[in-house]
Amino acid sequence: MNPLSKKVLIWVCIFISILYAENGRINGVVYDASTGQPLTAADITILNTSLGSATDENGKFIIPGLKSGTYLLNISYIGYKSVQKKVDLTAGKRIFLQIYLKPVAIDGESIVVTARADPTARSRGNRLSLFHA
Repeated sequence: MNPLSKKVLIWVCIFISILYAENGRINGVVYDASTGQPLTAADITILNTSLGSATDENGKFIIPGLKSGTYLLNISYIGYKSVQKKVDLTAGKRIFLQIYLKPVAIDGESIVVTARADPTARSRGNRLSLFHA
């Protein structure tokens, strides 16, 4: 490797390390508030961006490569009340969050099932019999 190539490689490495040193990251764990168990596949999104993550089987998440600034996180999971968390991130900082979501009932529409018997079924000898052994 010639001396010029070495210098270029060194400058590229320095530039990349400075670039990544300025970025921070947010990581943490999402738990069920009533049981303390980690929640798998909870959604963590940074509002007004396309950035986010989902928790793994241990409830852990990581959102890397964030620039300095204030972020508003929305943490959600089906059957649980969503939580919003404001995070102030400075250059190179790593923030660890422990988030507890409370279970809530999901209201759905009522479904009514009705049935009508065939009036001729009884006259044809069709009937239901129960046998007890």
